[in-house]
Amino acid sequence: GDTPVGGYVAHKEQITDLLSFVASLETLGIRGFALSLNDNVATLYLGKVKNANAPKIMWNIDDNYSTIGSNLSSALSVEPMKSEVFDEAKELDYIDLRYEGKVYYKLKE
Repeated sequence: GDTPVGGYVAHKEQITDLLSFVASLETLGIRGFALSLNDNVATLYLGKVKNANAPKIMWNIDDNYSTIGSNLSSALSVEPMKSEVFDEAKELDYIDLRYEGKVYYKLKE
């Protein structure tokens, strides 16, 4: 059912790892304003301003954070992703880390 506002987080043992991972993304220049946990998927909404259409990064809560972090770091260091993700003229829609060993991303139309 619906979890009430102020309800518990089912993944409390993983919350520390989760928050550490989010903090580690800042070293890649990735900052978020909101973190959503839905079933097994974490979604970090990016940017400094709360915006429903903000770009986002999604990953599986149960994944190995050092692995997905290094996959993301590697992907961001090569073209074309390196230029496109941080290009102000091109707006990022999402980065998806839910598929093992792969980093998908999409730019907004």
